[in-house]
Amino acid sequence: MEKKRRTYTEEQKRKILKEVMDKLPEGESLRGIAQKRGVSDGRVHEWIKSLGLWEDYAHVRELRAHTFFERINDIAFLALANKVDPNAARVAIDALKWTISRMNPKSYGERTNIDVNIKAQMEYVEFVKKLSNEKRNVEEAKVIDVDTKEEPDQIE
Repeated sequence: MEKKRRTYTEEQKRKILKEVMDKLPEGESLRGIAQKRGVSDGRVHEWIKSLGLWEDYAHVRELRAHTFFERINDIAFLALANKVDPNAARVAIDALKWTISRMNPKSYGERTNIDVNIKAQMEYVEFVKKLSNEKRNVEEAKVIDVDTKEEPDQIE
């Protein structure tokens, strides 16, 4: 027997999506918000896509990563003040660092030197091309005997 999908009005969808957009930057998960409302996170993704809200959703996910970054700082200061176990703090910080590096790799990822390497390689390629062109220009240049000021094929 096939399970019947619950239908939602446009107003209900927008209300749930507003809650997602408000609570995601505070650090709550989409899955947690959706479960509280009795809807699957996959269906919420469908609504986001169908209503053209991907850019807004991406922005709030980015804000969520920043919130997690702030939590890392809070945990670090608690550990420094001996208010939490340093080992537990380390585990929490490592988990949050891993999470935000996946949420927002541009800001918190570990692969920042890739662009620099590509740029250096491109500069090297351009340098080699320039040298090759200069060599070609030198080879194509006319050779003139300095003493006689004549071209070599005219010199006996």
